[in-house]
Amino acid sequence: MTKTVSTTTPVFALHASASGPSQWHRLSVDLAERHELIAIDLKERLFAGPNSDQGLLEEVARFAIDAIEDVGQPVHLVGHSFGGAVSLKVAALRPDLIVSLTIYEPTAFFLADTESTEEMTAMDGLRSVADDLRAHKEAGRSDLGIRQFIAYWNGADFWDHLPESTHRRLAATASSVIADFAAIFAETAELKDFAALSIPTLVLSGMESPLLAQRVSARLAAAMPGARLAILPGLNHMAPVTDPDWVNPRICQHIAEIERNAARVCWPKPQAA
Repeated sequence: MTKTVSTTTPVFALHASASGPSQWHRLSVDLAERHELIAIDLKERLFAGPNSDQGLLEEVARFAIDAIEDVGQPVHLVGHSFGGAVSLKVAALRPDLIVSLTIYEPTAFFLADTESTEEMTAMDGLRSVADDLRAHKEAGRSDLGIRQFIAYWNGADFWDHLPESTHRRLAATASSVIADFAAIFAETAELKDFAALSIPTLVLSGMESPLLAQRVSARLAAAMPGARLAILPGLNHMAPVTDPDWVNPRICQHIAEIERNAARVCWPKPQAA
C-alpha cells in the first residue's frame, strides 16, 4: 500500500490487470499537496476466492471495501480497467464509502449489448485472448499469453518495444490476469444496478481504445445520473499508465470540483476598463 500526505478527502486507487499500485505513483505526486493517495494491490486477493467463478468480482470488491473501511472515512475512488470494474462494484455495494468516482474504461464487459453483433464479436475476441492466456500458462509459456493480452490493448508491436525485464514482470502476472478475466466473465450485474447510483462520476475513455471498452464506458456514463463522459483523443486503454500527463489532470479536476462546492465559487465583480 502506498500513501502520500493528506490534507483533505483521501483518494483510493485501484489498478489495471497486469499492473499494480505503482501505476498510480504519478497521480500521487500530482495530488500530493491536497490529498493522500492510497493504492492497494488487487493481486493480494488472488488465491482467496470461492470454489466457483460466480461472485468473484464481488469478492474482489469486498477486499477493496475492507481496505477503504480501514481508511476511516469516505474516499474519492479512482479505478482503471479491471480496477474500474471493481470500483463500480464497490460503489454499488457501499455507496456510502464513496465521495466521488472516476473510472477509466472499466472492463465491465458484462454490460456489453447482447443485441449488438459488433459487441458480441468483440466479446468473442476477448474470450479468445483469455482462453489462450490460460492455455499458454498451463503449457509453461505465460509470456506468449501475456504478449497476446498486451497486444489486445496496445497493438501488436507494443510488446516488441518493451525491455526484457518488463516482459518477465508482465508474464509473472498471468495468474492474476486469468483470475480477473474469470471475475468479469462470471459477473451478472446489469446496467440498472449502476443506473441507480447518484455518486458524482467521471467516466474516461480513449478514442484509440478497442470498441468494446469505448462502448461500455459510454453506456455507463449515459445510464448513471451523476456521471459525465470525457473522450480523450489520441489515447488508448492504457493511457493512465502510458500518458498520465493527459489523464491525471482530468482526474484531479473532477476531484477538485467535488471538494470545492460550486456554491463557494463566484465570478469577480466587473470593473470599468
